[in-house]
Amino acid sequence: MSMNQRLRANRHDPLHHLQKSQIAKFAKGDVIYESASPETRLYLVLSGRVQVFHSDNGGQRVLLQIVEPEGFFGETGMWGAAPPLSHTAVAATQTELMSWTSQEVEAQILREPSLGLALIEELCERCTLLRERIFALSVLPNRARLMVALLQLGDMIGEDTETGAVRLRGLTHQLIADYTGTSREIVTMELNRLRRLSAIGYARAYIDLHKDALASELRNEGQPSFCPGAGLTHRAAG
Repeated sequence: MSMNQRLRANRHDPLHHLQKSQIAKFAKGDVIYESASPETRLYLVLSGRVQVFHSDNGGQRVLLQIVEPEGFFGETGMWGAAPPLSHTAVAATQTELMSWTSQEVEAQILREPSLGLALIEELCERCTLLRERIFALSVLPNRARLMVALLQLGDMIGEDTETGAVRLRGLTHQLIADYTGTSREIVTMELNRLRRLSAIGYARAYIDLHKDALASELRNEGQPSFCPGAGLTHRAAG
């Protein structure tokens, strides 16, 4: 079961309410939209993977979101009062999408209010995940930040394996650096250290996370409140 399916298990699912739209196909590396795009749309990934980046005024690029099948993106551009954001969405693999303009979404919500509730729940869940990530980025040093990021990515896009490890596919060291706000060199050094400690294993195509070992390393770094299962309230108080 994917993260998107797990999150929707106990709440409203926008997939049950959105009307089907035309399917668009993108090759690996294709730009789906940039901040200069005149039209704002809500996107749904049907297959493949999408990466959403933010660029600041200095040209620094941060990976905001990795979107798997049944995941949404582009919703930040739908709020008319929000300032324009420097976001770029790129197809990380061959990808199929459906999308709707903000006017189409509004019209569907008027016809079926349950869609509005489902989208609000989707956005609240996204904000909660982003808040936890921002908190980790703001208070943790590079070593602990990378371990927390790996655990977050494991929850978001990881695959369970027969050995009990969680497998991350298609993540380069540069992409992990973009996600953690550090350099590729630091990521490579820390991944090698974690591999020596048997907290991870990796090959060219994937990284296997041993979550208990990663949690143990976080405790050794003095960050037990960032281990899996710790709530944000506890983290903020620690």
